[in-house]
Amino acid sequence: MVDFAARSEPFDFAQEDFDAAIHFGLPQEWPGVAMDFLFREDVVPVCAPGWLAAHPLRAPVDLLGAPLLSQSSRRDAWPRWFAAAGVDADALQPGPTFEHFLMLAQAAAAGAGVALIPSFLIQPELEAGTLVIPFARPLSSERAYYLAYPADALANPAVAQFRAWMLEQVG
Repeated sequence: MVDFAARSEPFDFAQEDFDAAIHFGLPQEWPGVAMDFLFREDVVPVCAPGWLAAHPLRAPVDLLGAPLLSQSSRRDAWPRWFAAAGVDADALQPGPTFEHFLMLAQAAAAGAGVALIPSFLIQPELEAGTLVIPFARPLSSERAYYLAYPADALANPAVAQFRAWMLEQVG
């Protein structure tokens, strides 16, 4: 059996009852923890088709006046996206933030503004047309997803099986 929990804050395997975690960030030294690289993400700007129809956008600079929705642990995403698009965003006003990407996607789909969301998380919404990408300018970073687990966790057959399955899925 596998139990899932969502956490935005760091935790300590020694203090919590987790067998493994999916960690997003830079590769790092985490004492007593082994990590397997899973994948990098591309973050894309998305909005509701109705919002885009009411707010035509011709160039990335046009987003400076739009409500920009962010994920609470990634408040630097919009400044990084504008910089990658070659737009001076020094006067950028932060917009609403949401703790989870699901909430962020729902707000964007409801017409609250434009959000930056990893494309793999919203593939069904993009395919269904409830979210659209106004500019095909994905933002990539050095941060990635890793399967993290205590160094001795693979002695547990369930953890070893989960790890094998996870690596197969991303491979």
